[in-house]
Amino acid sequence: MNSNNSSIYEQVRKIVRKFDTNDPFKIAKESNIKIKYLDNATDLLGMYTVIQRNRFIFLNSNMEEYMMKMVLAHELGHDALHRHLTKIVLFMNMNCSILLPNLNMKLISLQLIFYWMMMK
Repeated sequence: MNSNNSSIYEQVRKIVRKFDTNDPFKIAKESNIKIKYLDNATDLLGMYTVIQRNRFIFLNSNMEEYMMKMVLAHELGHDALHRHLTKIVLFMNMNCSILLPNLNMKLISLQLIFYWMMMK
C-alpha cells in the first residue's frame, strides 16, 4: 500500500473508531449530514454538496442496498477529504468525480476501504 492509500486507510480507521461503526448511514447521521433520496434519477448515483453550511448527500433511491452503501461511503469521502473544496461533485456511472479528477483516486480508495470494512 503506498503512502497515499495508507493515509486514507488511517482516515477511515479514525472515522470508524470515532463513530464506533462502519455503517455509512450511521456515520452520516452522527456527522449531521442530511441524506435525501432521488426517486427519478437515472445516471446519477449520488451527490455531495454543502448548502448554507448544511451538508447533504443525495442518493438515487433505485439502487440495491449494498450499492447505496458503497455510493454513500464514496460521498462521505468527499466530506472527509475535501469538504472545503466541494460545491457539487457528481458520482455517476463510469464517470466518477469528473469535476475533481485529481482527487478521484483518493475517493475511490476511500470508497473501497469503507466497503471492505463494511464486509468484515
